[in-house]
Amino acid sequence: MWQRLLGEVARDGLPQAVLEKLAAQTGLPASNLQAGLRVSLMGLARSVEVDVARFSQNAGLRKIVILAAGNVPAIALAPAILLTSLGWPVVVKQSKHEQLVLPYLCELFLEKYPDLPDLIQPLYFDQNSSDFHALLEQADHILAFGSDQTIADLRQQHPAKVTGFGHKISFSYVDELNAEPAIFTGLARDVVLYNQQGCLSAQAIFVRGQIDEVAGWAETFAQNVKDMAAELGASCLTTAARMRRNAQIEALILRDVRHFIGPRGTCVAVVPQFSLSEVSGDCFVQVIAVADAQQALQQLQCAQKYWQAIAISAQSGVRAGLQRLFEQAGFSFVCAPGELQAPPLDWPNGGVRLPDDVLKQKAPA
Repeated sequence: MWQRLLGEVARDGLPQAVLEKLAAQTGLPASNLQAGLRVSLMGLARSVEVDVARFSQNAGLRKIVILAAGNVPAIALAPAILLTSLGWPVVVKQSKHEQLVLPYLCELFLEKYPDLPDLIQPLYFDQNSSDFHALLEQADHILAFGSDQTIADLRQQHPAKVTGFGHKISFSYVDELNAEPAIFTGLARDVVLYNQQGCLSAQAIFVRGQIDEVAGWAETFAQNVKDMAAELGASCLTTAARMRRNAQIEALILRDVRHFIGPRGTCVAVVPQFSLSEVSGDCFVQVIAVADAQQALQQLQCAQKYWQAIAISAQSGVRAGLQRLFEQAGFSFVCAPGELQAPPLDWPNGGVRLPDDVLKQKAPA
């Protein structure tokens, strides 16, 4: 039922009034939010229904709390749908930065399917309030989105019942320099959506080719990013983020590193080696020339614990092999350019499989 509803919302879009409020809360342009949510919801809508029978004998009744982060709208939607499919009530503690999309979708679901149980409850508590701490104490299991430190603190306070979705990074790999325009468009969308925030935004692109060829490719890509930002809208950086990005650009100039940037736009830097320390999510993309996908993986070893998703551009004859390579290496989602924000409902986010991994935890007495 949820997949059908999400497909309709992806097709029709969110109402303008909701988008305007969401833009005010998140600081992202309404057109960017609309485009991002269309992609995200369509990914969930294309998913297969959960095989409830596979879990029913061991499911029992568990009270679930999901702690949502605010950098991407409705980030808790997929786990909430998966866990309520077993009849478990789920309370989603929303971020102070985004409290609109999930309540809107839940209200829409109840209007469309009034005879189905209302199991997803979006709420907001201040994290220092007694109500919030009582909510965590009463939960049988806690799923937390946020920083690695936040998740570590939660695990210390609530041992054995916290599953964390911490800091992750996504990438792209381009196996062909002479790509069709649609490939450039998709790669640019993966950068511009949600202003490069969240674990599914591309932070670095590995391109198979010689450095001079890849620099030419990067210049074309930078123009596509500029065009995409003009179409979807890009937020003004905060003062701190602008200072970080300006410092990165100054360092590129001092090192005589080729880079391309429009007025107040995303900086596309052709760097000799991937640098984890340069991943900021502040409108800055690294482009790295490599001999092949294996070399890309070698350069990414420094960030292995942060791997999330990767978009692949390649001819059909080699794409399947590249997908296997990256999946076996440890990427949780491998897709085509333009689809980084569209994982399926049962995507193992950060290696976590739901509801399987919750069922492995000791059931409440």
